[in-house]
Amino acid sequence: DALPISIVFCTAENQRAQISDAVRLGVLYALKIDDLDFAVPLRQLIERLLKNPSAFQSISQAGMSYVNGQGARKVAIQLMGDLIEIRRATVNDSISIFRWRNDEKIRNVSRSTEKISMSVHKRWFEHVLKNTSCELLIGDLLNQVVGVVRFDIEANTAEVSIYLVPSDGFSGYGKNLLLSAEKWLKKNRADVKEIHAVVMSGNESSEKLFKDSRY
Repeated sequence: DALPISIVFCTAENQRAQISDAVRLGVLYALKIDDLDFAVPLRQLIERLLKNPSAFQSISQAGMSYVNGQGARKVAIQLMGDLIEIRRATVNDSISIFRWRNDEKIRNVSRSTEKISMSVHKRWFEHVLKNTSCELLIGDLLNQVVGVVRFDIEANTAEVSIYLVPSDGFSGYGKNLLLSAEKWLKKNRADVKEIHAVVMSGNESSEKLFKDSRY
């Protein structure tokens, strides 16, 4: 894989420092032009690059070490993530939660990695819906479920657990889902003053999520 290379021109003084830093890092080419006639130096640079394919590869590799090409997706996630709506789980969510909980990716980062039977799930789910010390929440985005958040409450403290719906293209929405759930909890459970999380060993994505969320 490779990123396309960039050839830039400094057209304003406030761009100069950023461009110089990028050139120093080797992630782009910057033409130094003294007037508006930059056609000749641009053509000469392109000709040099075409004769030296390794230069393309070098600057592309340097770019990939600093840029992952996911900028537009990250912006979209941030904008769309603000639209996540939180609601309490209902009996209608039981089958979906059963399926997601038994997904291998979810089991591998859970306290219990074993598959659970439908009968066990039904008993647990019925208990959770009636339990005032547990808030089982669903995050919806444009009528699609993004993920599930659970708060287990004891006194004024809640332990949070979270997962995104597996295999539905919602990777990256974890922080937005968590933030939305926290806002819901603050509004609906004023008795909770503190939230903490327990992360299983090896669950790097959850560890990063909670660290980035200042847990």
